[in-house]
Amino acid sequence: MTERILRAQLEALQAQISEDAPLDAIVDAFEAVCQTPVEGDMLLFEVMMPGRPAKPSGNEGARQVDRFSTLKPGASKANVPSLAEMMQFLKRSDLLAKMGIDPGAVWIRLIRQCPDGEGEFYQLRVNLTYRDGGQCNIPAGSLWDSECGGKEGWFQRVRGSEAYRWAAGKRPEKIEIRLDQT
Repeated sequence: MTERILRAQLEALQAQISEDAPLDAIVDAFEAVCQTPVEGDMLLFEVMMPGRPAKPSGNEGARQVDRFSTLKPGASKANVPSLAEMMQFLKRSDLLAKMGIDPGAVWIRLIRQCPDGEGEFYQLRVNLTYRDGGQCNIPAGSLWDSECGGKEGWFQRVRGSEAYRWAAGKRPEKIEIRLDQT
């Protein structure tokens, strides 16, 4: 039953979201399909930048270090990246490029995850890929609807996020709408 509902929602999203759809129309279409009740569903909003080192989210403890900034007066040498760390970052970018992943990409993902009844999940996904040219300063991260008091709060937080404001008015380089099973 869940799979049938999600397949119908997949088809609806594919029909409603054109390759030149603005972000607000994409989120509106996703919100519309999420109004159909599915037992145990969860919503996830992800912002990812595969070519950039992860930034501390604030949960790693009080001491946060920007490992790739220049040495500032009075800063300890421990804050300066080693040559090996810089090479690792460069290798990651090269590896991503070889895999066909743009290291300068910004991925914004809207995901509806539902139990499949066998201990795994279906994921109805809208994946948006933007090219930022190194100009994007939004934080990467994820947000579950359970962190927002439910779907309504989740959609409000998505629309109010830095990523949403950054992407509004920009045309995604790629829009991918699919249904996966974990």
